[in-house]
Amino acid sequence: MRITAALVSRMIVHAIVTLTLLAHGVSISALADERAAQPRRDFHVDSRVRYGLYQLRFASPRGAITVNLPADLCAGETVLGSVVSEPSGRGPEDRARNQSVLNTYAISLGASEIAVHFQALRWMVTIGSGGNPGEVILRDRQGVEAARAPLTVSTTVISGEQTIPRKYLGPIRLQIPTHGQADRPLILRGPMLDEHIPLHVMIGDKEAVLLAASPRRVIIMTPRDLYGKVTLGIRLGEMIVYDGAYRSDHIRRSFNPWPYVIGGAVVIGIGVAVIAATPIHLHLPPINLE
Repeated sequence: MRITAALVSRMIVHAIVTLTLLAHGVSISALADERAAQPRRDFHVDSRVRYGLYQLRFASPRGAITVNLPADLCAGETVLGSVVSEPSGRGPEDRARNQSVLNTYAISLGASEIAVHFQALRWMVTIGSGGNPGEVILRDRQGVEAARAPLTVSTTVISGEQTIPRKYLGPIRLQIPTHGQADRPLILRGPMLDEHIPLHVMIGDKEAVLLAASPRRVIIMTPRDLYGKVTLGIRLGEMIVYDGAYRSDHIRRSFNPWPYVIGGAVVIGIGVAVIAATPIHLHLPPINLE
């Protein structure tokens, strides 16, 4: 084996670094363990409040995982939420592979851990020391942290609203919209959350997907392919607590004029090119110079 000056230099530098680490009481293995314990940056975290939802979105090249919680989180209450995964990919097979990877992750929320593929969560909202409600942590199948996002929780008791179900022996004050858009979240206001009684919301002949719920409101996702005048019914267990008229509208999309502008420019360009390529024959009468 031929030892060069460059190899000797690298060995000397490596020895100096190793001795320096040992002098400070830090071993190479400890550094590796510390690096492994740090969260990976595979996911970009984004949070927003809309449609009455507190949404935490973990996005990666394989797709996104969204955690939906009610926006009116309050300490000491039990709330419902949902986990929605959206795989990316060019085709069905690519999206299926990415979906299988996303399903291996889990959401840690307080003392609870929910697998992504379960799609539903229940959480007793607690406040830790110093008033910190904690964070939502995304973990992989080995339990290694992949990303985290902070939570904002109110410590003020919300008053002025009926927040505790009256075991449905008397009337329940509900505020139910009479119209909305298809495939959009819809807020139903009123005390409809009970830990032991299932909640079902029917729009027409289709059951709406529950996104989140607190003691004061329920947020559902309206059916996608349902338009026109239908009925909206709410059932707690076997008891119907609401049944009224509802109108489901098409999604209003903004007008994009650019396809028409580009199409018109292409047609005009083709017309100009055809005219330019067409030979023009001029038949002029003879000129008598006499």
